[in-house]
Amino acid sequence: MLEETDIIEDWTMIKKAVKQKQQFQRRGHVVRSVSTAKDKIIKYRGGRLLYKGENYSKGHRIIIDYQDNSPVHGRITGIEDENVYITKSDGNKVKLLIAQMQRGKYSIRHAPY
Repeated sequence: MLEETDIIEDWTMIKKAVKQKQQFQRRGHVVRSVSTAKDKIIKYRGGRLLYKGENYSKGHRIIIDYQDNSPVHGRITGIEDENVYITKSDGNKVKLLIAQMQRGKYSIRHAPY
């Protein structure tokens, strides 16, 4: 059973997210947000991805941390509201689903230059 403080925190987060969404919609932006664990929100906005407080866009070098495998280096070649397209360092192309990122199957982070 949830504690009262957890319910209040969740309610506050929901109210903030709804307010932000309404502000961006008034400005004509498309906003897609997927709530993950507490304090983690994945947002897609105008070709940019906000994940764990970091912004990602086309051309960024990243490291993909898979749940069971070793990390993979790559470059973002496209971002849509449900997918992130990556070209790995070996030249292979992959499509990462934001829903899988939400479930923790993998995570991404910026690669050092």
